[in-house]
Amino acid sequence: QGSYMITDRDKAQTMEERYDLMRQSLLCDTYLTSFNAVSEDGILVNIDSVGNRTAAITFGPKSVIAIVGMNKVCKAAEDAVIRARTYAAPINVYRCSCSSSPFLHSPQKTPCLINGACGDCKTDDCICSYIVQTRMCKPAGRIKVILVGESLGF
Repeated sequence: QGSYMITDRDKAQTMEERYDLMRQSLLCDTYLTSFNAVSEDGILVNIDSVGNRTAAITFGPKSVIAIVGMNKVCKAAEDAVIRARTYAAPINVYRCSCSSSPFLHSPQKTPCLINGACGDCKTDDCICSYIVQTRMCKPAGRIKVILVGESLGF
């Protein structure tokens, strides 16, 4: 047991405060997250709208811990990118569009929301601004992936 300070962007009262909390998390000791997909040879794939999550994973926090369900494991890196774009992104854009939070970007006009499939769009509502593949972790051991033997998230 210890004394911990948790930064939770969803506790923000305004959009400005939300962005400040997301920036603060870049300097935290431990960042908790997941990945949209992971290849069997260890390539980690994430899609991000504003880049706060991908930035924290690639640089910033001293330690990154990712909890990943086996449903996100793909054969190869190419399959992981396809999963992230054609499965995870459409579900996430739908989740964001249904959010009652006035501070969460609410996409309305993306092909994946309208058709349920990635249209490789570049609309203002696009949540696929950053598609990051992490091949190696520097410094070694900074990113820790915990694979859970069940389906978690999307």
